[in-house]
Amino acid sequence: MPTFYGVGRTAVDIFIPVKKIPLKFLDQNLTRLSQDDMESMYPHLEKLKSGEIKKVSGGIASNIVKTASFLGAKSFFTSTIGNDENGKLFEKELIKYGVCAFFDKRKKTTGTFVVLHQKTPEDIHGKSVCFASPADSVDIDPIQIRTHYLSNSDCFVTEAGLMEDAPLWEKIVSDCIEYKKPLLINIGTLSMTEYVGRQLLDLYKKIPLIITGKSTEIKSIDNFLKHNSTDLFKITEYDGSYDSPLIIELGTDCESKAWFEGSCYSTSATSTNYMDEIGSCDCFTGSFITRWFSITKAFHDRRKNAEAIIDCLDFANEMAQKVRETYGCDLLSK
Repeated sequence: MPTFYGVGRTAVDIFIPVKKIPLKFLDQNLTRLSQDDMESMYPHLEKLKSGEIKKVSGGIASNIVKTASFLGAKSFFTSTIGNDENGKLFEKELIKYGVCAFFDKRKKTTGTFVVLHQKTPEDIHGKSVCFASPADSVDIDPIQIRTHYLSNSDCFVTEAGLMEDAPLWEKIVSDCIEYKKPLLINIGTLSMTEYVGRQLLDLYKKIPLIITGKSTEIKSIDNFLKHNSTDLFKITEYDGSYDSPLIIELGTDCESKAWFEGSCYSTSATSTNYMDEIGSCDCFTGSFITRWFSITKAFHDRRKNAEAIIDCLDFANEMAQKVRETYGCDLLSK
């Protein structure tokens, strides 16, 4: 089985089922709140809840390596957590799924990501609104990166949000160049697409890249590239001198797709709706790369095999759908 090394932000996801999301919350999307404001919300949210409140470790890169470990891969992870109950929960969750984690515990608090989820008979999938505390921001010292584990991995797993910390991102890029490791960047939010687009233009001839994101995010990157006289088809062309990027689009209201060797392929899976459920996209990415790197170790060996790419897309869709249907918002939680 493959080996993955991930570096990313940490947060404890708190899922609160409610009968009805207050109107004042519905106009907000991923609202940033201070830790004090977040804590002051809890008594009010306690009154709104319609079921059990669940807590689970979150964070994009963490969810990806956790899924990979769940599927049998060897997974390692580096980050910073707070020396609090949420930090202990986060550490315990990763151990449960077999992820070997290295944490700096210098922070007082661990970030939280609160999800209010409303489900009705008329809308069985429901709707959600999210709030995040600033404690989940980038706070990882470049010296925390474990070079030994990176150099012995099949792929370095990370997230676009780390680009906000220049010294950390420079360390990630330089290590991938030095050890010739594929770098997976999960976009995460629409606001990061221009950052990812710029990195794609700068790095695609230097490092084997895997860019994953939801359909809206990938289309935004394509638009950015077109404003820079290229597009996804051109930038993924392979001329034999370097490993062209692999771009994975996670289907939300359409089929999932993959761009490689100047072509675009769609999965044959027919049910990819609601892939944007919390955690499902990260699960999709973790499932895809576990399947993909299980086929062969060499990154470029799969570039000319469209059937292998489609097989991995189908597997990832099936796995992410299964997790969503079985566990709901609670990614891989048993």
